[in-house]
Amino acid sequence: MSKIRKQKPIIEPTRYEKNRIAFVAIENEWHTVRIGYIRELTGEGKTELERIYREELDQTWLPNRYCKGCYFKAVEELIHHFIL
Repeated sequence: MSKIRKQKPIIEPTRYEKNRIAFVAIENEWHTVRIGYIRELTGEGKTELERIYREELDQTWLPNRYCKGCYFKAVEELIHHFIL
């Protein structure tokens, strides 16, 4: 008889880990924040940033879609939250 190996349980990533991975994955949307400005974000980029920001920092955050400053501040706070 052959021995049956017991499989190790697969550990699901936490919400924080999933959001961090998603935030880093869209870095091309926000990388300019590090040098002091934010370029035009795509609609998908804005939606993803909004979702991550609401899940991680403030559930009531509702930015003006045309306000670059709103997204700049949000990205800055997310950088501090995830990376620093």
